[in-house]
Formats: sequence, C-alpha cells, structure tokens
Amino acid sequence: MPKIIFTTLFAFILVLPLAAQAGLPEAVTYLKTQSLDDWTAQALVAAGETIDATPLQSFSGSSVTDYAKRIMALVAVGKNPATYTGTDLISGLKSFEQSGQLGDASLINDDAWGIMALSSVGTPAGDTLIKNSAQFLVDNQNADGGWSWGVGFDSDTNDTAAVLMALASAGYTITNQAVQDGVAYLASQQNDDAGFPYQLPCFWPGCEASDSASTSWVISALTKLILDPASWQKSGVSPQEFLLTLQTGDGSFKWQAADPAGSAGMTAYAAVALAGKSYPVKIGNYLGGNGSGPTPLADLAIKFTNESITINEGEQAGLTVKLINNGPTMAQNVVAELTLPEGLELVQATPTDGVFDQNKNSWTFIRA
Repeated sequence: MPKIIFTTLFAFILVLPLAAQAGLPEAVTYLKTQSLDDWTAQALVAAGETIDATPLQSFSGSSVTDYAKRIMALVAVGKNPATYTGTDLISGLKSFEQSGQLGDASLINDDAWGIMALSSVGTPAGDTLIKNSAQFLVDNQNADGGWSWGVGFDSDTNDTAAVLMALASAGYTITNQAVQDGVAYLASQQNDDAGFPYQLPCFWPGCEASDSASTSWVISALTKLILDPASWQKSGVSPQEFLLTLQTGDGSFKWQAADPAGSAGMTAYAAVALAGKSYPVKIGNYLGGNGSGPTPLADLAIKFTNESITINEGEQAGLTVKLINNGPTMAQNVVAELTLPEGLELVQATPTDGVFDQNKNSWTFIRA
C-alpha cells in the first residue's frame, strides 16, 4: 500500500451560461471573412471558434506590444510562442526588460500588454518581471485613478482598462486600492448612453462620444476583475446593450455611431467583450522549453468526489476535486490545470491549500 504523502482538495462552482449574447454570432460570421491577425484570432477563440493559425506564423515585430499581441494570439490558437514563428517570442519579450519594467520607460501601455502576454504563457504572478512591471504601472497611476498610454499624460479609458487587466494578471484584485481607483475612474467616464468614450474631458474632436473600442475594453476589464459590466446601467441600458447599437447589418461594429461602416478591429474588440472574455483570452503553459514535459516527482491522482452533476442553462453546480500524492517522493511546485467540459464556465474556486488563479484556471501549491 503506497504511503500517502499528502491529500488536498479544492471546491469550485460551475455555471452553464445562458444563450449566446445577442450580436456575437453575427460578429463571428463577419470576422471569418476578414484577414486573420492578432486581434481577430483572439476574438474568434473567445467566441468558441477553432481557426487555422497559419497567417500568424510570419512575425516581424519590433516592440513590446508587437511581441505581446502575437504571443497572446498564438496562445489563444494553441500554438507555442517559443517555436511557432521560428523565433522565441517569449525570450524576445523578456529581452525588452529595462530598469525593472518592460520596454520604453516613458510608456505605460507596453508594460500592460507585456504583463498579459507573460501571463498567457503561464508565467506566475509572483515572477519578478511581472511584479516589477506591475509596480511600475501602479507608480504611474494618475491622480484621477486612471492611466494613459505614456507617463505623465492624461488618463483615458482604453489604457486604464488595459492596465486593470494587466494588474489582474499580476494578482491584483478589487481589494487593491490602485484597482479600486482605476474602476472609479472608469465609472466617471461613462456617458449617459451607457457607453464609454476615449476620455473625458476630450481634447480632440469627437472623442467625447461613446465608441465601440472604449466600451469593449471597459467591459472586458470589468469582466476580468469579476465585476458585472451589465450592472453598469444608465437609464436601464447596459454597456453591452449600448455596444450593440454600433453593430451594422453585416455583423461588424462601427467605432462611433456617426461612422459609415464597421471594421475588423472594432468587431474583434466587441466580440471579446460580448463573449464575456478578457485579455489574454486564453492561458497556456509554454515555459521550460524543450517539450519533453515535466519530470515526475510523485504519483499524483486526481479524484472527483461528486459522482454526478446535473446542471441546466443559467444554473450553478458545485464540484469538489481531490488531489492525492501516493509517493514515493514529495511533489514540488505542483500545478493542476483545470479543463472544464465545453459550455461550462468557472465562477469560483476555493482550495484547501495552495493558490487558485482564476484567470489561468490553475491551482498551484508547493511542497519543499
């Protein structure tokens, strides 16, 4: 009889989502007619599509954001960013480290997307580069609670939403003051139509009007922070409902109501938001490199303690999972990846030991 080195478990709550958000199927149909790029790839995956990643194999980026976008897109479609393009994009992104942050020290948005990209490949929130870059973001938060694309510039909704998603990837939650202030800034920017503009007050013509990009980014940021964007209503209208007013007959989304047509970029942002997703849209484990897999240190067994689950649309169900180490040695740095049946979404997870990262669906604990 093998010796039981340890037993630990976690309980999580699953929900079968309601029917697809109105407007999302039409957006997907439109995006399938467009050229595949980093944004459309992530949007289609967020909407549940499987795509041919071949157009993403050619890469010639030169900035942190170039590397970050491609990394997140490749992870989304299930390709290894360290090998797929013939260039190790993960190492390439890390090579931009400068003075404890990513890329140009005068820029903020490159740190935000860099953090999300590192998170997407499985880099833990406690990684030094992620921690330092997140601190750089916090240190450069404006007095109004928001962030700009660059250090010392006025806050805007787009970059504030991106930073909040990055901070969430770095382990920050709504209990952190910087996150609370960022959310408060976004609330101050919401227009009476329930949508969001680029920024208020506005310093260039037209930017005071609500637009699809800003509204989509904010919806995704709130989703990532486990806040309900549908509750951010104005006169009974939610941000998602405002977003749908910008959808055209071909399924695409316009930037603003006055625009004559939609575009692939705006539609990609909107699809992620309407799918109830945020950036990065998918998390993988592409660290360690040689593809040989981890060295087995122990005989681990995962057991579902619930015999059966019956769940109807819109309902929640609890499930308990037990992880048992039968030896012969102590397991170290164990990561249990959670893969849910298609159509189910994770609402909450509570481990008895270790830490569960809901953004990555990853449960980690360490035995010395």
